[in-house]
Amino acid sequence: MNEASFWQLIESTGSPNDPAEKEDALRRLLMALPAEDVADFNRIYQDKMRRAYTWPLWAAGFIIGRGCSDDGFTEFRNYVIGHGRSLYDAAIASPDDLAERLVEIRREGPSLMPFLPSFDLIPAEVYEEQTGDDLPFESSDTLTPSGTPWKESKSDLERTCPRLWKRFGGEWIRVFEKP
Repeated sequence: MNEASFWQLIESTGSPNDPAEKEDALRRLLMALPAEDVADFNRIYQDKMRRAYTWPLWAAGFIIGRGCSDDGFTEFRNYVIGHGRSLYDAAIASPDDLAERLVEIRREGPSLMPFLPSFDLIPAEVYEEQTGDDLPFESSDTLTPSGTPWKESKSDLERTCPRLWKRFGGEWIRVFEKP
């Protein structure tokens, strides 16, 4: 499997706005591949996850999701990858561009839900099912995100991603206001 076939497979799994459907589609597609291709898919996927481990992209996830823990940031990066190559490349180059590019975001309760919870785990599950063996562990994170860190404050988040803050920040600005 090469990068072009990786993206083709990702883009054929449907909308990331329906996490269960998208994850089921990925599982089915990977099950149809030889174990070696599943391992290659996982290697490319983890490389994309590491490349997306940046402070600016985390700020984007924090603003859109009204907060974004470590696990939430993994799920947000899954969502960005799940959208396909075009959105992924744009998000890596300028996370603030997500303000215009993410037009369909599923809402659950008080938070926006741009997350794919288990998308990154599926290749290892499929590989184990196919071979009975574990894939070699590849962390999707480095020690620290790259880029300039930010604080959980209106001013830092607005400075880091001004267009995203304008689109999504006002919906929960009360989080940063003092009573």
